[in-house]
Amino acid sequence: MDIKTALRNAIDWIEANPYKVTNIVLARNSDGQEVSPTSKEAVSWCVVGRIAYELGLDQDIYVEIDELLIELPGFNKTSVPTRTIWRINDFSYDHADKVKKLKELFVDV
Repeated sequence: MDIKTALRNAIDWIEANPYKVTNIVLARNSDGQEVSPTSKEAVSWCVVGRIAYELGLDQDIYVEIDELLIELPGFNKTSVPTRTIWRINDFSYDHADKVKKLKELFVDV
């Protein structure tokens, strides 16, 4: 799967599942414990974790996603993309605001 499709799928999932979005860790199981984003036990994800899930990434997740994102036209190449996404995920307490900020971040992608 390409990064654009993974981004769209991840944002769509985040928007459709407000009560399954997590923060601080990439993914959690049904007991709330941290698991790999690609684990069959994962039931909730943060945005970066859901992108990793969509791409099937299990190692070096932040580095791999950053490398894919900075190659996209229209994306700010001077920033660390996953850090920006992480901040939106972990510090946007209103779900609708979180989704809006994510869509704005990737509007030109």
